[in-house]
Amino acid sequence: MAEPNAKSAKLATASSSPLSPELTTPEAAKAYKATYESSKPYPHCVFKPLCPDAILKEVRDEIIGNLETKFKETDLFKLYQTTDLANVDQSNPELAAKLPTLLKLRDALYAPEFREFISNITGCGELTPRVDMAASAYAEGNHLLCHDDVIGTRAVSFIIYFSAEDWSAKDGGALELFPLDPSSKVDHPLGNDGPLAQGVPTPAPAARLLPLFNTMAFFPVVPGQSYHAVQEVMRDGSPRLSIQGWYHGPAPPPGGDMASLNQLKVAKLDEQPFVPLAQPEVSPSSSLSPEEMEVLSAYLNPTYLKPDSIKAMAERFQEESSIQLRNFLAAKPAQRIQIPALGADAQDGLLEDGLPADDVGVSACWQARGPAHMQRYLQFRGDGVQAGDTSNATQAGLGLEQVQQQLLATQAFAKWLKLVTDGQVLSLSSQVRRFRSGLDYTVAHHGQLEQEARLDVSLCFVNDASNEAKMVWASGDVGGFECYLAAENEDNVAAEVYCDDDAEGNDLLSLSPVSNTLSIVLRDPGTMRFVKYVSGAALSSRWDLSATYSVEYEEDDDDGDDDMAGEEAVANE
Repeated sequence: MAEPNAKSAKLATASSSPLSPELTTPEAAKAYKATYESSKPYPHCVFKPLCPDAILKEVRDEIIGNLETKFKETDLFKLYQTTDLANVDQSNPELAAKLPTLLKLRDALYAPEFREFISNITGCGELTPRVDMAASAYAEGNHLLCHDDVIGTRAVSFIIYFSAEDWSAKDGGALELFPLDPSSKVDHPLGNDGPLAQGVPTPAPAARLLPLFNTMAFFPVVPGQSYHAVQEVMRDGSPRLSIQGWYHGPAPPPGGDMASLNQLKVAKLDEQPFVPLAQPEVSPSSSLSPEEMEVLSAYLNPTYLKPDSIKAMAERFQEESSIQLRNFLAAKPAQRIQIPALGADAQDGLLEDGLPADDVGVSACWQARGPAHMQRYLQFRGDGVQAGDTSNATQAGLGLEQVQQQLLATQAFAKWLKLVTDGQVLSLSSQVRRFRSGLDYTVAHHGQLEQEARLDVSLCFVNDASNEAKMVWASGDVGGFECYLAAENEDNVAAEVYCDDDAEGNDLLSLSPVSNTLSIVLRDPGTMRFVKYVSGAALSSRWDLSATYSVEYEEDDDDGDDDMAGEEAVANE
């Protein structure tokens, strides 16, 4: 790689430049290049300071005083963003006149000399004059989940921070950088400097960069490698304010098939295998046999075993293709899950202020599931329970696993589902999960699309003992809800972070987490789903038993056009 060009130092010494005079000296350039090349998990660097403090404060004041922000939220993020700043001079001259220092900084960042300076440090080759930047504000609870930034000809990503001068790690908002899962690594042969390592990210980041005032973080945009996220902001009253932008190359980077956007369109996760179920004999007039009632009554609230209730549930499901059943389990089996689950959250410190450690709750039987650009949560494996392990987390996992094996996988429950949904379930894929507050989520992706309809059954537990807690979860402000949305075409992924279009209007159904509630949803082949990131401000983890059944329905001339729209329970005892 070429050494940083000394003539770029002219930038900093020019009286018109808003950049720090020391930024582009030969000595600084050499040091920045060394830091960039040696940084892990992939090359990155931070300019500090980018500008004299007074100048950056002027830019901050111009942003706060003149730029309107638009709130945006999808499965991947929750934030406020301004209009594109690339062409504001032409598109809105009146606004541009109020942003003299900001536009001066923009022009300095994209000047030929500074692009050459960035190119020499990163070794990325030619950078074009294309300007691509906007301002973002992350208020308390805002976040951006893992992705690699690859779209079009982006070559280098940068973020300039205007956060409060006393910002610290407890405030969150760090730029998180993810390494590759070693088992996923492949070498793309067309890298600029030899084979290019690509893969999927680990569940947890390897580095965090705080959004410190008057710093500029930057890294290369590399398909299947430059995975990063913005940690949830935990600071009230003072947002994480930044300008994010990209330097573009003359052509898209090599290895684009592994870009995280493409993976969301085509990749299929290694889910739990479907296990065939014994088929009960069911006729239109069938009722539950004494033997089936014995199996079901050991777990179910008696209300849901009454013929009149089953008839009402069937009518509701026939009308709306989904239903939520409150207080689904009887008191004793519910307590075997709820009590230790809440105890585990307290023991793990998830009820305290601040964000948890990445490995909180991880054990021999609770394993972190990734990759982070598609999902992160803990999955329970009963065969991993060690002798003498009586921890709350393990007991909660065993309680959910018992329901999984002794209820959801039984012929009796298959018959009960047939009576409620009119579908003949054939096989079952299920897992016990824990979505830790401040850490976990799933993302909608096309790998979830099936050739046939599926019956999703989910049993959820959260801390919602008080009316106030119930309202917090129902508001959606702390996440943890499960959302179903339409996938009309391969470009319709919920990952709005990759484009400028709004992803609104595709939601079919949103299910708030309610403790001891069973959700049954008929998911058609054109539907994706996700569990929204659980905020660090949430009152607990989301613990759930997530099951998917392959299902057959008898041919019906009157198919109707019911959508998944219902979410109310028929019983509330």
